[in-house]
Amino acid sequence: MLEFSPYLRKPFDVDAVEVTEENFDEIAALIGSEVKDLEGGGRVIVVDRTKVPTVNRVYVGWVLTKVGDNLRCYNRKTFNQQFRPRTAPSPRAGEMETAP
Repeated sequence: MLEFSPYLRKPFDVDAVEVTEENFDEIAALIGSEVKDLEGGGRVIVVDRTKVPTVNRVYVGWVLTKVGDNLRCYNRKTFNQQFRPRTAPSPRAGEMETAP
C-alpha cells in the first residue's frame, strides 16, 4: 500500500498587474498574437502560447503575473484562490519548515 507524506508547497513571490482597458494594448503587445473584438463590445487578447502556455485568451479583469521571464495569466477567481497580497518577503529556500 502506498504511504503518502504531507508536504507544503513552497510559496514564491510574483509581480502582478490586472488587465484593464487602460493597459490592454500594452499587455496585448507583451503576450498576444492578436486582439479580437467581441460581439456586444469588449476585446479579447488571443495569447501567443510560446509566451503564456497556460491559457488561450485573456480578458479585461484577468491578472498577468511575472516571475523572472515566466508570464502567466489567471482569471480573477483563480488568482484570488492561489495568491494573496505580499505583506513580507517570502522565506528563502531552506528557511521553510519541512514535512517529516
